[in-house]
Order: sequence, then structure tokens, then C-alpha cells
Amino acid sequence: MQLRSVIIALAIGMNTGVFAGGFDDASAAYGAKDYRTAFSRWMFFAEQGSSDAQYNIGLMYFYGQGVRQDYAQAAKWYLVSAQQGDAYAQNNIGMMYHQGYGVPQDYYQALKWYRLAAEQGLGEAQHNLARYYHKGKSVLKDHVQAHAWFNLAAVNGAVNAAQERDALAEEMTPRQIEEAQKFARDCLSRDYKGC
Repeated sequence: MQLRSVIIALAIGMNTGVFAGGFDDASAAYGAKDYRTAFSRWMFFAEQGSSDAQYNIGLMYFYGQGVRQDYAQAAKWYLVSAQQGDAYAQNNIGMMYHQGYGVPQDYYQALKWYRLAAEQGLGEAQHNLARYYHKGKSVLKDHVQAHAWFNLAAVNGAVNAAQERDALAEEMTPRQIEEAQKFARDCLSRDYKGC
């Protein structure tokens, strides 16, 4: 999980006193390990509907930075951000459903969120999706799909995805590998949509 920092133009008429600089100030506070300040500034933006701030608030609750560690609150904020289409939040709420942190363990929900993030090109989510196809969690076990998603995840920088793809290839026929590679190429050419 990674911290997201975005500069948001303050288009709404708010008091520029405490929140002047917005995300820059929150990011600087976070970088200086002043988690309480970062949390309070990001919370302001999260409550205004910023998916980036909502993601960061979820991250801070997950790790207990500036607040008491609270997986249920982390899941709440990740979910709000994920519903707005944030790929990192989608992946993280998927991970929380997978391990049962702050939400009931639910592999179908995890799969749903991994797929949404994977379709946005997030390598980590593609890696998680590949593992679901490889193990047959909430989907039929499918080595072709698993290999293809491992391949896409590797292209997008997911750690160990290439090694897992290569290990899986040892269990596959040359025709299955060719099919997986074609699927990955086609998926990449469609910018991951409809894969």
C-alpha cells in the first residue's frame, strides 16, 4: 500500500487559514512524520469527497498513523475512495476482503475489487487477480487466465509476478502458453478493458 499525494485546487470558498496549501501541507506533514497534522488536513478533504484524501485516510487508519489503528475505519475509507474509481483503493479494499481485515472475509468481493483495479492497469491488482485464477478462488481455476494476468502484472512492475508466471508455465502446454500470451497482448491493446 502506498501513500497518494495530489495537489487539489481549492475551488470551493473555504477558509485558507489552517488548510492553506492543502495536499502539499498534508504531504509535507506526513513526510515529516507529523501524522496528526497530515491526518486532520486529509480528513478535511476526504469529507469534501476527495478520493485521494479518502485513500490516504484509509492508509493512516490501516497503519495507525496519527490515529488508533482501526481496520474497520480503513476499510470504510478505502471503500468510499474505491467506489469513486480509485485503483489503489480498489486493490486495498480487495486485500482487506481477502484477509478479513475490518470487513467479513469475502473472496467474491475481493475478486470484484481486484478486477476493477486490474482493468485500470494497476500491476499489484493484476497480480492478485492472477493468483485468484491460479488457485481457483471465487473463479474457476484457469491457468491461461492466471498466466496472462501474471504477465500483465509483470509488465506493470508487480514484484514476483514474472517468477510466478514462469513457475506456472511449467505446468502448462505450449498451446496454453501461446493462448495466454495472446490474451495478454489483446488485453494490453484494449487498455485492459473487457479482459
